[in-house]
Amino acid sequence: MLADKYHVVAPDFPGYGESSAPSVNDFDYSYERLATVTEKFTEKLNLSSYALYLSDIGASVGFRLAVMHRFLLRYSRIHAALCAGSRYGI
Repeated sequence: MLADKYHVVAPDFPGYGESSAPSVNDFDYSYERLATVTEKFTEKLNLSSYALYLSDIGASVGFRLAVMHRFLLRYSRIHAALCAGSRYGI
């Protein structure tokens, strides 16, 4: 069974989906900041590797996460991606 080896983790970004939305005065909603929040989330889960399904704004966050931790990324699937510029050239 795949469930013995693989798990699906689908976090909402702060302010998106079912998550709380901190004020823009209290939280930086940049793609870099969302990538950092996601990075900390994956570290708390102690993920040793992962696959990313990237779509919409999640692609801009996921690309940054992939650059930050390219050795943890095993697979990526890109669909309807919004690719916003950054210091990474993404």
